[in-house]
Amino acid sequence: MLQRYRDFIWFTCLQPALMQLGQQPRWALSMLSLLTLTLSAVLCVAALLYHIWFKPLPYPVPQHTLVLDHHRQASSAGLTDHGWPYPAVTQLLRMAGNTAPASDGETQPNPLLSFYYAEEVPLETTYQEKIKTAYVSGDWQTMLGGELIYGHSNPFLAAPDTQPRGAVISFALWHSAFGGTPDILRHHLNINGVKHPIRGVVSQDYQPPELFKAGWQPDLWLPWRYNNSEYKGYWQSPDPNIRMLLRSQTAQTQLAQLQSQVNSAATSHAPKQLQDWQTRLTAQPLTTALRGDHPIIFIVFACTLALLLLASLNLAQLFLLQLLQSRHQLAVRSVVGANYTTLRNTLLCQLLLLIAPAVMLALGVTHFALQYSAAWLSQFIYQSEQLALNWPMVLLASLLGAAILALFMALSHRHCQSDTLMRSLKRSGKGQAAQLSQTTIRRFVASQVLLVSLAILICAQLVWDNLKQLSHPLGFEAQQVYELEFNVATLDWQGWSAYAPMAKAFKQALLQEPGVVAASFARTPLKDDFQFNVTAAWRDTRYLPFHRNVDQDYFAVLAQRLITGRTFTKQDIDEQRPVVIVNRTFAQKLGGEVLDKTLEVDGSTPQRIIAVIDDLQLPGKPVPPARFYLPNFGSATYLLVKLAPGLTLSKTQLSTLLQQQHPQFVLTQWRALDDEVARAHQYRRITTWLLVFVNLLILIITAYGIYSLQSYAAYLQQSVVKVHLMLGAKRRQVLLARVRAFLQPALMSIAFAVIAVGLSWPWLKTLMVFSPSPALIALSLGGVIVTLVAISLVTAHQYVPTRRLL
Repeated sequence: MLQRYRDFIWFTCLQPALMQLGQQPRWALSMLSLLTLTLSAVLCVAALLYHIWFKPLPYPVPQHTLVLDHHRQASSAGLTDHGWPYPAVTQLLRMAGNTAPASDGETQPNPLLSFYYAEEVPLETTYQEKIKTAYVSGDWQTMLGGELIYGHSNPFLAAPDTQPRGAVISFALWHSAFGGTPDILRHHLNINGVKHPIRGVVSQDYQPPELFKAGWQPDLWLPWRYNNSEYKGYWQSPDPNIRMLLRSQTAQTQLAQLQSQVNSAATSHAPKQLQDWQTRLTAQPLTTALRGDHPIIFIVFACTLALLLLASLNLAQLFLLQLLQSRHQLAVRSVVGANYTTLRNTLLCQLLLLIAPAVMLALGVTHFALQYSAAWLSQFIYQSEQLALNWPMVLLASLLGAAILALFMALSHRHCQSDTLMRSLKRSGKGQAAQLSQTTIRRFVASQVLLVSLAILICAQLVWDNLKQLSHPLGFEAQQVYELEFNVATLDWQGWSAYAPMAKAFKQALLQEPGVVAASFARTPLKDDFQFNVTAAWRDTRYLPFHRNVDQDYFAVLAQRLITGRTFTKQDIDEQRPVVIVNRTFAQKLGGEVLDKTLEVDGSTPQRIIAVIDDLQLPGKPVPPARFYLPNFGSATYLLVKLAPGLTLSKTQLSTLLQQQHPQFVLTQWRALDDEVARAHQYRRITTWLLVFVNLLILIITAYGIYSLQSYAAYLQQSVVKVHLMLGAKRRQVLLARVRAFLQPALMSIAFAVIAVGLSWPWLKTLMVFSPSPALIALSLGGVIVTLVAISLVTAHQYVPTRRLL
């Protein structure tokens, strides 16, 4: 019995299907390639969307865990800031305490969890790599599901002022720094001069939330009280390294209570100039905060859906054309005894032999694409290292394959009926075999042109906008400029005046190194972190420009162009002269002629304007904001270093120089400014390549589909063309008629696409930094029309005789 079924399947279904595929290898290869490319693109984008928006977070009740944000606004001006001032967090933690009384008289855990993020270098050990560190106050294990394989995290539960020493390390750090020793709880880490005994080791499977920034996961957890923040006691500006979490089922009530406590703390402890500031706390679910906002992914997904629709149309037309060409063979099989079910089973096997390998190949391509793109996506997508092929994607691939199979079987239903096949057999040889109608062909063409026009018109604008941002001049020289940062690895802080001379000596020692051209005590120019309330006395107007503290070498290191005036001198720094430099944008807001006029910065001593400097064009900011520069004290824990072309310095050299000045000076950062610029543009590069790749697939698939349809339509019109030529029509007239007949539905589709883009114009502008370009729309439309005309002429030339028939 089993052998009979095997014979039936082989001789009735599989063998005829394999023979038919072998007779048409080009068609089979076209179908397989088109299916694989389309499914691969759809699965890659779908996996990305699933990872960002739908993949469950591995944390307890993330819907009740909220990320708290702190906002302030001055009532007398438009000055605002966003972030937690360090003293506000300290006061809030003290007020909340570790436990709070419940209604039944018992105690309940503190719902607040605070983090301070930093990169620390351990002392007294051969392991000198920077460790991503989170300083914690609160029940970290309960709120974020931290699973330990050794020890506990009890030091984090105590009140911030009384937290004992103790460290929890990641599984990776356990192996890299301690060799995976089983007696790890007997070891310690010296961070900032404090020896922390190892209290616990986190499980290998635990993925800490990337609250600080995408791709940044801590490997070391320490008690909050031992952090070395530069913002301790400083209310004026928020600390960018602090994050606060709240776990509550009554979020609004809890939020109002916390806001009252924050306002009370600010009123009691903040400086007088901040007393009129209004504080507002906001909260968003942990899921929303981690996944972020990626509007460009929706555009890529929409393009991928357009690709899927276009591929489906092309696959359908390829299948129909092949079915029409093999109808005579099917009719012969029907005459010799094959019934409807047998013919349908043969077609089903033929399609399965194409769709099943395509699905498996697409899954393989998706797996490798996600594996190799994870590193590129780590800077802006949460936990991108976990981006991989999973069961939902396998299910999606199976569903798409089943849907395409169902579409093909539906198309073949009418063509496999016995009466239809008999009519086809009787008419064949008489020029009356059933074919696709011209109306059906025009509909296929019009739908494909509409989709490809929409994709090209929108994506061309986005790609052009990204390219303009990538090529936009920065306004400073980034080549061979490096950022250097170091820490004073101690909590026994002696005041910066005790370390400043040694920092200056380090700069002088650095300048003696071969290849060091210049150095400046200044931070990276790529960030605008601080805004101040500035008053122009002669205009009696307040402004909110961004502020930078720099020394006399800053503009020489970055080669920023001086428009008028002079830059800072060593005397300005040493004597702390009240001078200021403004950028071009700020000078224009101040009226243009600003030299020797004075500005009052946040109520301080009037500062005399000595120069106007050119604007910085930072990535993502095509319109430069107002900025001003003040002289610093000529020392800091950060520098910009300019090196000679082709030269660099090793971290070992820099660490040695630092140790020579002070044993507690620890190098924490040494990176090229060029790399930071590239990293700032990484998101735009990736999205640009995605858009270009998807649109190239759309263009290739559409061009192939339209070419096939036009070739088929021209083939059907051969007899009509010959009759026209015999009656005296010129070849040029015939060609123009063919082009007109083809372009009429195509131009209507292009018109509909232009209308759709016009309606979506306001939405499109929100996705772009620069304004959309009407000229680019005209160029894109011209390119589409020229391509369509070329395809029409090529296909018409194949079936219009080169000589006139007589």
